Amino acid sequence: MAPKPQASAAVAAADRTAANAVESSGAALRCFVGCWPDPESAARLDALGRELHGEFPRSRPVPHHKLHLTLAFIGDLHAARAARLSAALRALALAPCAWTIDRIDCFAGARVAWAGGATPAALAERVRAIEALLRDEGVDFDRRPYRPHVTLLRDLPRNSTRIARPVAPVIDWIVQRPVLVQSSQGRYLEVEPCATG
Repeated sequence: MAPKPQASAAVAAADRTAANAVESSGAALRCFVGCWPDPESAARLDALGRELHGEFPRSRPVPHHKLHLTLAFIGDLHAARAARLSAALRALALAPCAWTIDRIDCFAGARVAWAGGATPAALAERVRAIEALLRDEGVDFDRRPYRPHVTLLRDLPRNSTRIARPVAPVIDWIVQRPVLVQSSQGRYLEVEPCATG
């Protein structure tokens, strides 16, 4: 998996410290299974988000380092259980797969703008494998039909109608290994796996 774009060693170390502090507290973590974009895809997505933000300046753009593809949304998960699930995810044998981002649209009810594309068979198979693992681990998750997308803006004006448009040239993202991510104090932090063996 490509490292998070524009993340310095100091920021990465601070993130690890924050993640370890939350996990060691035994608190519930708000989690999802996701994938980070490669640097080129992240740069393109960031540019799309900034362009949209120019049209909707009162919206909130998703920061460059938080751009991601959600593969399964979980919600609250106890820290120890999250660490075990992180280890199980890393053990999954999943080959990289290609996903083409070719359009921008919005979820009007949630007031978010996103970039996305059709679900290729290999990505759908990956999601099914992750969902099967979550069921095996007894972890509940959002079971609504999967619609792959990357959120670019939040808090769009209500009744925004000028969002839908093609992405040209398209963004070809090679989806790498999934990771378990926790949302903590406005940051996305990878959950450290528990020791195995």
